[in-house]
Amino acid sequence: MNEFRPHTLTEVVPVSIISARLEKQVLRTEGALAIATSYQPWGRITYSLSLWADEQALEEFTGSPEHVAVMDAYRSRGYLRHIHWRGTHRSIGASMAEARRRLDAGQGRRVGEPRDSWARRDQRRLAAIAGAVKS
Repeated sequence: MNEFRPHTLTEVVPVSIISARLEKQVLRTEGALAIATSYQPWGRITYSLSLWADEQALEEFTGSPEHVAVMDAYRSRGYLRHIHWRGTHRSIGASMAEARRRLDAGQGRRVGEPRDSWARRDQRRLAAIAGAVKS
């Protein structure tokens, strides 16, 4: 799952348009099973959850020139929390909830500069989790 938070409200519409393009690309990729995208425009958040038959299919998509170009173009425009795992959820809602639980617990990776207060809190949460693990 990806949770992208553009740094500015003016980026929400362009991010939504590019997300729709990537969603279509996912559906054309062999091994893609499903994708769900949701938006919280006033919260400046875009979520996407995709299901894949195997790692190879996912890697084919994430390594595609189109996906790489989008990531290169938008990496500096927001804050991304990303995670993937193998699961057996039977609903998109359960999978989204599990992804958010894992991200909030410090799992996954973060990309981008934490410019807004939410992203800075996320960074502090990660630091606290790392400090607790070391103790």
